[in-house]
Amino acid sequence: MCMNLRRFCSCGRNSAYLSCRDNLLPAELLVNLFCPECRPDNIAETTMLQDCGWVLEYDVDRAQAYFIARGIRSRATPAFIFDVGYLSWQGLAPGDQEVNTRLHQRLAPSSSRTWPFISNRCAPSGSRTWPGSRRQVGAKPRPPETLP
Repeated sequence: MCMNLRRFCSCGRNSAYLSCRDNLLPAELLVNLFCPECRPDNIAETTMLQDCGWVLEYDVDRAQAYFIARGIRSRATPAFIFDVGYLSWQGLAPGDQEVNTRLHQRLAPSSSRTWPFISNRCAPSGSRTWPGSRRQVGAKPRPPETLP
């Protein structure tokens, strides 16, 4: 199970969606999140990672303690934490979740017209079956037929 969260950058103008793989590391291990507008000039490679113009700063000492407690032998580095997905983007980039949400909202009305089973309705009003379907809505399945 993965925990997903939304976190604002240091300046508060932008946010990113993050995923914590297997809930192994708490979200607090991400000490700072910098968007392209507020990113620092100096990047400390021992605690920071750059991706998509954003900078993530981790508490690698605490991460290493969690790794040891969970039996993970790898050294805690920003690259390892991010690349393995223990605390990285939800999707491929910081804004993927927002893009996907907008896309789903835009497509939802047309998909419910095209694919009626996607909507919350069980059957067209007044009907007990779907047009072209042999199955009745709410009917119990028939027992399998046996050969004589």
